[in-house]
Amino acid sequence: MAYGCLGGSIYLNNQAYNDFSTYLESSTPNEASSLYDKAYSQDRTSRILAYSALGIWITDMVWTIIGSSDSGQPQSSENQSGFSIEPVIEPLSSAPMITLRYTF
Repeated sequence: MAYGCLGGSIYLNNQAYNDFSTYLESSTPNEASSLYDKAYSQDRTSRILAYSALGIWITDMVWTIIGSSDSGQPQSSENQSGFSIEPVIEPLSSAPMITLRYTF
């Protein structure tokens, strides 16, 4: 759902930009007013969708963190929750890499 909100936000932002550019080039007051109102509405809806996507992602992160703390499982040193940075060797090319891992 968050990706749909983000995609809709990007699309409407581009449409608002195009309509506003057309508004700046319009020759009649009626056309200018219509294009400005349309661009304003698209920009406002684009922002609402972007904030909705952000809210969904934040809610998902909080929900995941709260849900993982309720598991009640004893944690060994190998099963630590949180972020870890570890050096690894990529198996196909034998290239050294660094991984950022989140365990919950």
